[in-house]
Parts: sequence; structure tokens; C-alpha cells
Amino acid sequence: MELAIASLREALQVAGTPARIQAVRDYLKLDCDAFGVSVPEVRRAVISMIKEFAINDHDEVVALAAKLWSSTVYEERKAAVDLLVYRRKVLIPNDLRRVETMLRSAGTWALVDECAEKVAGYIDQQFPVESAEYIDAWASQSESFWLRRSALLVLIGPLRKGVGDLSRFERYAVPMMAEKEFFIRKAIGWVLRDASRKQPEMVRAFAEKYSNQLSALSLREATRTLPPIEMGVARTTAPANPRGASSLGSNV
Repeated sequence: MELAIASLREALQVAGTPARIQAVRDYLKLDCDAFGVSVPEVRRAVISMIKEFAINDHDEVVALAAKLWSSTVYEERKAAVDLLVYRRKVLIPNDLRRVETMLRSAGTWALVDECAEKVAGYIDQQFPVESAEYIDAWASQSESFWLRRSALLVLIGPLRKGVGDLSRFERYAVPMMAEKEFFIRKAIGWVLRDASRKQPEMVRAFAEKYSNQLSALSLREATRTLPPIEMGVARTTAPANPRGASSLGSNV
């Protein structure tokens, strides 16, 4: 394991540039160490490590991910998420405990979102009965908005394909609609927007049903791909996010 981590760290350090270090910190609003490596370069380094050290076994994957996550360097934590994404087929429902620990301590959407959608979401799709208790609990976690956001994003993959459970999303989202947290409001709208591409009528009905409870931001995102005249609701301009999160990208 130590050889794999040393190899990965060397690759990240070589790929990093001093000019990107501050850019990473500013972009993610984090006070942390960084090598200044682009997302594609981190992924390439992880893939290379997996191949070179034949990292395929479940216990090896989760142990290595935990070790990388314990780092204070952003790119090594990103590598932990990427490792779990690339080796997600070996994961089991009990690994959601480890994923929860990561989500609680991530501190940035850049680590939370991919981990929620592509790691926790994959486990949930493969083991729906066993995973439900974990994801249900995340949706009701009052002390961690990152976990609440993650519960929503766990559902986005199937909904994007038109096969997801919108009623489960409704169960999670309705109690969150009154929240002021930008990342929750954005996630509600983001999931609905992606679902609307395959299930426009269902999303239209949802938006009409909760038009008085959805925030302006959530409603704007939810109806982005739907003709507003058919929705019966006016698109509104989302209020500026005081922490600057609205400048981070359309899916933040």
C-alpha cells in the first residue's frame, strides 16, 4: 500500500504546477494543501496506480482509499474518491459507513458530489434494500448539509436515465425545501432538472405541486429545460450566494 501511495504522490507532484495551487484553493474555498493538479491528471494518476499495483481486492481498495483520504492534500483526497469510483464494483452496503465518514469531512462539493453520485449511488442501485437505511438516515441528518445533499445526489443517476424513483426523491426533498442552505437548494433543482430530460411530465407536476415551497433557485433549476409557459410558473433569478458558491458551476 505504501508503495502505491508513494507512486501516486510522485505522479501528482510531477503533474502539479505552482500556478494552480492557489487557483485550487480559491476555486474550492478551502484552506488546505494542494499540488495544483488538474482533475484529468488526478484521474490518470489513479488509473495508472490501479494498473501498476493491481488494486482489485475489496479490502485493499477500501484500505487504500481510507489512507489517501487521511491526507491533508486535496488531490490525494480526490484520488481516494476516484479510486472508489473506478473500483466501485467491489463495494458492498457496509462500505456506506466509510463513505459517510468521507462525506462528513469532505468540506467541498468537489469531493462530495462525485462520491455521492458515483460511489454511494452505485451501491444504492446494486443493493437497494440494504442501502436504504443508510441513505434515509443521510437525508435526515440535521447537523450535516453535505450528507443531506448527498442523499439527494444518490438518486440522480437513475432519475437522469428516466428509471429513478421520483417518489423517493420527494420524500427526501420536501423536508429540505424550507432550508436556506445554497447547496441544498441547488441540489434539489439540479436533480429535478436532470430528471426532466427523461420525465418532463413528472417533473412538471412536481414543480407545480410544490411551487409555493420550492426556493426560487430550486424552481429555476428544475424548470430550466421545460417551457415556462407550460409550467405555469415564472422563472426567477436566483439570489446571489453570499459565499460565492454560485460561481462554481451549473451543477454546484
